[in-house]
Amino acid sequence: MTEDAKCKILDILLEKWKKILLGRYPGCEELIELALKSLEALTERFYGYELNDTQFDTAILLEQQYHQRLGELIVADRLLRDGFELSSKDFGPDFKATKNGKTVWFEVVTPNPNDEMVQILEDVQGRLFPKHETNCRENSLALLKMTGVIETKANIIKGYIEKKIIPEDEPVVIVVNDSLFYPLDVYMVGVTEEVQKGSSGLPFVIEALLI
Repeated sequence: MTEDAKCKILDILLEKWKKILLGRYPGCEELIELALKSLEALTERFYGYELNDTQFDTAILLEQQYHQRLGELIVADRLLRDGFELSSKDFGPDFKATKNGKTVWFEVVTPNPNDEMVQILEDVQGRLFPKHETNCRENSLALLKMTGVIETKANIIKGYIEKKIIPEDEPVVIVVNDSLFYPLDVYMVGVTEEVQKGSSGLPFVIEALLI
């Protein structure tokens, strides 16, 4: 790994992650240390393969872009562990992934819930004593947000194809990270939770594509 390929903000990120994890899981210091080592390893590998664009360091330290960029880190880690060869450029999808002679493009998006949805998610009493109308409203808001981000990304991808950045015969996967659609104070959220589902029982991302 060259000096240019090293993560120069790794210490800042580790401090941020440690603070978040200690706040959520007090008394679990041993598990937190293991989590931090895993995060450190996947971050170093991400930078080692030069998958960070020129804005990555700045963006991941901004509150409004942090979750999006963290999602990219995690998706890249999963693809690398699955045996894909990855590359990334400033303009175009997040990752070009090649495996067994075939290429797939990946675009990651982490939708942010609006203020009304945040209020519902943070209402502990509402979760303990759920109301049907509130659940329906939450599902509706999540579905609208999911539909919107997929449509936006699909239009961007069409532009990449028109500009010959993506060949017409190569598939593109939109990875929707729905982690912010869960209450973040729930124990082990993102580890023990399944993909977020809508009123039909299907994942929101599938419902969004059926509309």
